[in-house]
Amino acid sequence: MAGDCTGSQQIVGQGASFAREAHAAPGAGWIVNAGCVVGAQDNANSPFLPGDDLIYYKGSGSGSGINAFGGSNGVRDQGIRFIGTDDPMTPTQVANAEEGNNPVNVNPDGDDGEFHTIPILQGVVAVIVNVPDTCRPASFSNFRPALPFGGAGSTNSVVEEAFSGEGATWASLGYVLKSNTAAPCAVPIKRVVRRDNSGTTFAFKQFLNSTDKDNDTNWEANDQTGEDNTIWLGHGRDRDGTCDGIDAGTPVSNPYICTGTGSGNPFVADTVNTTDGSIGYSDLATARFKGFDFTGTSPLGDDTYWLKLYQPAANPVLRDPARDQANGWRSTATTAQKGANCNNNTKYNNIPSNTKSDWSPVIQAQSGPVYPICALSYMGAWEDMEDVYPTVPYAQLQAEQAAVRRYIEYILGTDPIGVGADEGQTILPNGDYAALPPTPLTRANAYLTTFEGFDKAPDRAPVR
Repeated sequence: MAGDCTGSQQIVGQGASFAREAHAAPGAGWIVNAGCVVGAQDNANSPFLPGDDLIYYKGSGSGSGINAFGGSNGVRDQGIRFIGTDDPMTPTQVANAEEGNNPVNVNPDGDDGEFHTIPILQGVVAVIVNVPDTCRPASFSNFRPALPFGGAGSTNSVVEEAFSGEGATWASLGYVLKSNTAAPCAVPIKRVVRRDNSGTTFAFKQFLNSTDKDNDTNWEANDQTGEDNTIWLGHGRDRDGTCDGIDAGTPVSNPYICTGTGSGNPFVADTVNTTDGSIGYSDLATARFKGFDFTGTSPLGDDTYWLKLYQPAANPVLRDPARDQANGWRSTATTAQKGANCNNNTKYNNIPSNTKSDWSPVIQAQSGPVYPICALSYMGAWEDMEDVYPTVPYAQLQAEQAAVRRYIEYILGTDPIGVGADEGQTILPNGDYAALPPTPLTRANAYLTTFEGFDKAPDRAPVR
């Protein structure tokens, strides 16, 4: 299954941990399936070393990807050739990135770029829990814990209340004591969130805002403050990884939130895994990898799992974040039973006409029957890297741009490299993702059909 991923120049991408498994999962990710793994050195080296993977992706968070392309202040990481994000750059961030601020460039316009936001997959945000040892769900659905039913339009509000602090104990999520199932579980909920600027958080807060039945938490303003979605207003912050309400020896105010000691969805999952009575969120692939799929033979046989949520419809039913088929949520599921519970019919509002337009307002259209936190994930790429990195040798950039284009073509399934039609999209369920719906896929492929290529309008005399 080798693709045209050859050469002597490594390209490095950085960004969303949400898409990390899609790029780099052993045996299931795009990098290995496109034939870009050539050795055991799964890391980024400069210069390229024999045995390095020809493509390397750092899943360190959407914020890190945006910063790597200069979205915050125009200063670009000179070693990053594509980025990943689930929280697309705003027009201001795109302007910063395109203008550039390379301090070694004498010509102030000599490193201007043309940035493209390219949708590459659908994924879901799973709500993950570590149920208190003394508690159990009050009701079940197909051997899965069931949330309380709150009526059309507010059925997932208990999750929103848990993260806003309005739902203070596990009783608000429908849990009772194991020792006395008539008694509510009064154990406090410990809330675990990302500590870094995150596209996963962006998608999750969009969901929280849509299901806030009393509209008393301004999740959107919360997310947009300083273009930094690490803000959770009204919450103390426990940042040392212990989630005990004490941050480095200092008590924090209730209701408090916890972060892990590092960035990315894996750190949230690790913190929830080790914290009894906690709730958090993660992309599905990371949640499964970290053991949150259901392993018990009965509803009481496991206490770390992801929750079902109600589909957004007039008569909602519980939907699993994993693709709807028998036992797709169990750790013993076969590869065919994996995949995110989004599909070709999943609708998104505010899809722009092309990859040069603003994708930041795109949001899942709340209509069923699908899981209610589906989200698009994106790759950011330059139209002409020769304009963007004026100090990098011409021949090196030419090879790197060709490699980036071939990789995008493989991901989107335009099949110029002979690995099978739609290969990059069809393998996505193997990593707990879903292929793009038709409209975003069409927009993404338009990037390639209008792509004018390397050195379309050189700003410098090339050293060939």
